[in-house]
Order: sequence, then C-alpha cells, then structure tokens
Amino acid sequence: MLGGTCVYGVIKDCTQEKFDFSGIGGRKVYTIHHNGIAAIVSNSPISIEITEKNVLWYEKVIREVMLDYTIIPMGFGTIARNNAEVKKILGEGYHKFKDVLKKMDNKVQIDVKTLWDEQKILIDILRENEEIQRLREVITKHEDPNKKIELGKKVKLELDKKKEEYLTEIEDVLTRYSDDLRPKNFIEKDVVIKINENETRSGKLIMDTSILVKRDKEREFYDKVDELDGKYKKIEPILVGPLPPYTFAQMEIKKTDFRSIDTARKLLGLGEEVIRLQLKDAYHELVHKYHPDRNPDPSSKENFKKIEKSYALLSDYCHHYPCSFKKPEVEKTFMIISKGMGYG
Repeated sequence: MLGGTCVYGVIKDCTQEKFDFSGIGGRKVYTIHHNGIAAIVSNSPISIEITEKNVLWYEKVIREVMLDYTIIPMGFGTIARNNAEVKKILGEGYHKFKDVLKKMDNKVQIDVKTLWDEQKILIDILRENEEIQRLREVITKHEDPNKKIELGKKVKLELDKKKEEYLTEIEDVLTRYSDDLRPKNFIEKDVVIKINENETRSGKLIMDTSILVKRDKEREFYDKVDELDGKYKKIEPILVGPLPPYTFAQMEIKKTDFRSIDTARKLLGLGEEVIRLQLKDAYHELVHKYHPDRNPDPSSKENFKKIEKSYALLSDYCHHYPCSFKKPEVEKTFMIISKGMGYG
C-alpha cells in the first residue's frame, strides 16, 4: 500500500518533471521543486524493506540522474509522508543543499581498490636482499630459533617497506592534481582524495580509496592509473565508477526528537532561541572548561564527550536562522545530516 514519497537525492532545479526510468517498486521517478533546487522522488510505501532488489533500484535511479545532473544522494529508505513534506525538507535544508551542490558541481566519485601479490613480492625480497639470504643460509646449516625469529622480523620489515613504497607512489599518482590530501580543501581542485584505511593494510587489498574528480578530468585520471598499473606488475588498481559522491556528500534526513534536543540545549546552557554563532560560542566555552588536557578532574573526560555529542546534534538541528528550541518548532523540524566526508 502506497502512502509515502521516496527521496533519492537533490539536484539543481531543472525543467524535467518526469524521467523515463522507474524507482523502487517500478514506480515512476519525478521531481519536486523548491526555489532553484529539486528532489528526485517516486511514490512509495511509508517504509521500504532493505532487500538487494530495492537497493539496486535505489542505486539505479541515482546513477541515471547523475548522467545529466549533479546529485546529492540521500540515504537508502529516506521516506517523506507526502510531496508537501518533501517541499518542507527542501525548504529547511535549502542553504545546506545549495552549498553542497555548489561544491559537488561537475564532479564524480571514482573508487580505486588496489591489490598486490604478496607472495610474488615476498619471493623477490628473498631473492634480492643479501642480508636475508645470509640469515637463511645460517638457519639452513644451524637450527637456531633466535635466527629464525630474526629472519621473520627482517622479512616483515622489508615487506612493509615495499608496501609503503607502493602506497606512496599510488597516492602521488592519485593526488597529482591536488596539493592537499585533506578532503575539506578540495573546492577548486581537480582531484580530491579520501583514503579509507579500513582493514586494508593486510592481505591482498592494500588501499581502498575514494576520489572526487572533475568530469572533464575523468579520462585523464583513468590514464594515469593505467600508467601506474603498467609500471608495477605486482599491484593491480581496480577502478569503480564514475559514481555519485556517496563518500563526500551523501545526506540523511531525520525527524527531530525533542527530548534529545532539549537535553543537549540545556547541557550547553542555551536559551530557547539562538543563532549559530551563539551555539559555537557556548560550545567553545565549555570545551575550554572541560577539556581533559586542561582539567585534571576525573569527570572532565566524560563531560567533554557529552559536550561534543550535544554540539554535534545541535549543529545538525540548527540549519535554520534563528534556531528555536521550543517544543512545537522542534517537533516539526527535520534534521539534514551529512553522512559524507569533506564537503563542508
């Protein structure tokens, strides 16, 4: 039974009202407009089951739209009650949406997963390193447990050195256009990189990387990665893309919980209506007071964590000006939360 509106993403305003492809459940995809931006939506149930089929439908819509538009993807299963509520979301998140769309304009994400053949590299190390060869000879003639341990440490050290050499070279190629690896400084760059360190420095996968590349530099970027592939026969970069900017700009929309907001407001000592500058000032004052480096009190560390968490929550909530903490206002407000990295 239908009763909701599924939101796939937000684009700059366009004249297109409907698209010739379907969204989740095979329902038509269309646009809802507000003041120069538009939401990509389809009719849907009020909740959507997380199944492989539905996720693939969601991704297909976003990929189809990105062929012609820069799109800020919404988290899977973002459902509004109706089209009027979508318009309200666009209105409340207007400045944030416009800001991110500007920064993502004419850019695509490319993921690079870099594999290496550890066994072949290990064989090269054993063949080329004279010190390791001598140790092996000693162990062959004399069963010395200490020498075996020493050999193992030296082999691992050389393997780590080789891995770092490859990683340095890969990062150099991937950031050839950018003089700064920090994602937040990419606005006028041709390329920005986010290196995901999650469990990649062991086994075959030595780097898992997301790169934001200008569309007109995309072909050149592929060529440079191909050069890297040709130079090192024992590493294999696998390219996935172009993709929407999931890593850098994906957003989530949540209904606001008054109790959580009110608790955070009181912790930061705020009144019932503030501007963002007052929120920042209150936060900095409390950080200065409770930072564990300045405060030897054992409770300061826990207080500091609560302050950080409260500030993060209120920062997501206070995207309108001025920001009201009165219950009726809080309960009708949506939180527009960035799940991406480095857009702000």
